[in-house]
Amino acid sequence: MKKVVLTAIAVFGFTLANAQTEKGKWLVSGGTSLEFSSAKSKAKADNFPTQDGPKISSFNIKPAVGYFVAENFMIGLSLDYETSTIKFSSDKVTENSISVIPQVGYYFGKSNVKPFLNAGLGFASVSNSDVDSNLNGTVLGINGGVAYFVSKSISLDFGVGYQSLSVKVDETNFTPSYTNTTSGFVSQFGIAVYF
Repeated sequence: MKKVVLTAIAVFGFTLANAQTEKGKWLVSGGTSLEFSSAKSKAKADNFPTQDGPKISSFNIKPAVGYFVAENFMIGLSLDYETSTIKFSSDKVTENSISVIPQVGYYFGKSNVKPFLNAGLGFASVSNSDVDSNLNGTVLGINGGVAYFVSKSISLDFGVGYQSLSVKVDETNFTPSYTNTTSGFVSQFGIAVYF
């Protein structure tokens, strides 16, 4: 009797996990990440040496939608909102960015605990409390982690990733044009719904 119950649970668990990331399924997710002093920025301008920038802490919210075009292989689009506090020696600046990021992802295995990898490259618009105009740039994100399926249609996602945001600042009367790149490692937590 005990073997029959264990076999039934194993078959049910396999069926439950396998159905979530099969071809033709959709996923809608919401995630968040925290980034602290592990992030540094470097500013490089024409005819000037590269210099280390300020320390940055930030909070991020990332709703996303994806479609499984093949078993375990997803293509999608995320909308990434991030607010950052940038600390210079005694000054503090708040920066907000919104990004639209096409992405691809792959889930491994057939159990209810699935490792995954995601990568995306997109466009960003950045506003800064120190600057009157918005800046545009590119954002790159790579992350990996584990999706723990608590039911057939819901997973809790835990991961770590790397994110880089590059914006070009045009020349003014006071400064030459330069590119500012902010990058760092982030911890991530999210929830996803599959249908």
